[in-house]
Amino acid sequence: MEDMNMKKHFWALALATPLLLSACGPGGDDPVDSSPAGKYVGVWDIPCEVDGSSSVAGEVTLNKSNDNLVSGTLTWRAFANASCGGTPSATETLPASLTIHGTGSASGKTVDKVTATLGNNAEKDIHYVEGDRWFESPEGSPVDAEGFPTTLDMSRATVRR
Repeated sequence: MEDMNMKKHFWALALATPLLLSACGPGGDDPVDSSPAGKYVGVWDIPCEVDGSSSVAGEVTLNKSNDNLVSGTLTWRAFANASCGGTPSATETLPASLTIHGTGSASGKTVDKVTATLGNNAEKDIHYVEGDRWFESPEGSPVDAEGFPTTLDMSRATVRR
């Protein structure tokens, strides 16, 4: 499951169709973390993505390690149907992290330039958080001189619980 396509979909499915937000969220009296990494902290649901007669969905949990790094885990759930329904046929949990290198511009938004690491694989990407929705570049996006993608896919989001 740790091939490049699945890795990309970790941050992408962030990164599929938006899910309904649950009632739990940050407490109203908690201080806001305005660091670059702060916006990624939490539990995020990766919506169902269909691949023929099978499907996969996931959950990523990230904690702030420092102002420019979040780390945690990604849990994939594979299903032997096209609806992510029922009992998963396979589950895999991998270490995951995002290192934020700075900001850039893509698709009219100010994005974070990141190195996304899943297991032993790392790749440059761009990420954008708007409220409780997390967007990234589409598969095959052109890259800039530094190797970061230059477009966002605003039609696919991972959703914070």
